[in-house]
Amino acid sequence: AVNAGNLSAADGITYKYEGEGFGGDFLITFFDNGKFTYYEGAYSSYIGMGTWETDGGMITLTDYGIGIRVYRFCFDGENLEFVAEGSDEFTYIKVQDGERFNRTDTEGMYAG
Repeated sequence: AVNAGNLSAADGITYKYEGEGFGGDFLITFFDNGKFTYYEGAYSSYIGMGTWETDGGMITLTDYGIGIRVYRFCFDGENLEFVAEGSDEFTYIKVQDGERFNRTDTEGMYAG
């Protein structure tokens, strides 16, 4: 099972961006095999995927889809807060430092 501080589940945990997605919900899903996927919304043709790891209260996502991009978050209770410092920008949505991704029961995309 996934076990990274407050990140724990057998099959995956999905977080939803608090702002507007790109034509729908912007979701990030973490899987217990150390992989993740993200989908910025229905207008996006890109499904980001890669690996995640934790270091203290931080979680770092490395997306290997279009070059290598890194996204950093810190835990805020059960939710994630974006850390702009050391992070790349997502493809369509400009996530600001401190914006939240809230844990949700919505199913994300499976990374395989």
